[in-house]
Amino acid sequence: MRILLIIITCWVMLPAIGQKSYSYQRIGRDDGLGLASDVVFATYQDARGFIWVGTANGLQRFDGNKFVSYGSTANSQHQLPIGDLTQIVPLKDGRLMLSFSARKEIGVF
Repeated sequence: MRILLIIITCWVMLPAIGQKSYSYQRIGRDDGLGLASDVVFATYQDARGFIWVGTANGLQRFDGNKFVSYGSTANSQHQLPIGDLTQIVPLKDGRLMLSFSARKEIGVF
């Protein structure tokens, strides 16, 4: 009976041996990578490998090394609102449709 219990236990544990182990790194505002907010509402990875992040402070792009913020600038004709970017939806032409909850606005970037 004891041998049967050992065999059943080994058989049940067998699928766990083949599982991949994943490692991750937590990224926050204080890591020096440029993340503007610890509050993230949406993420999307495009075909070029960039990770687009919708935060409480607007849109950011991660290139694997650092974050680049996209937002309102005085020189820009088209400005992105700064605020809760809650959804990032890819369009067929490669652009991104963005939804800002606080302003109840949708725009294409």
